[in-house]
Amino acid sequence: MPGTAATTRTRRRRRWLIAIAVLLIAFYLGLPRLGGAIVAGQLDPILGGEVSIRRIWPVDWGAGWVVEDLEIRAPGWTGDAAEVVRLDRVVVNVDRASLLSGTPRLLAVTIAGGRLRLAEDPQDPGRIN
Repeated sequence: MPGTAATTRTRRRRRWLIAIAVLLIAFYLGLPRLGGAIVAGQLDPILGGEVSIRRIWPVDWGAGWVVEDLEIRAPGWTGDAAEVVRLDRVVVNVDRASLLSGTPRLLAVTIAGGRLRLAEDPQDPGRIN
């Protein structure tokens, strides 16, 4: 039965390749949405507002990131008045060497399309989001 061991190895190898392919596809499909939620959660306390990101993905082997539909909303506000900033597309380039030190240094930030909105609270004049 020498053919049985070879067949078993081939099947095992095929299963591993299929498992790896499924994981890579899941990572590729899930990263833009999951990454957006993770980054938005980190930006909330830094920016002092509620941040949402529809999609984010790495470019240039991790030295750059593309962010789509970044929105910052004023805390405690509702409706259209809560939207402070909406950016359609942001490309962030980071110095690779600085990534190793743990303090990333931005090289360039490119913004394509967006909107800045200021609203005054009708019950509290002078309070602007």
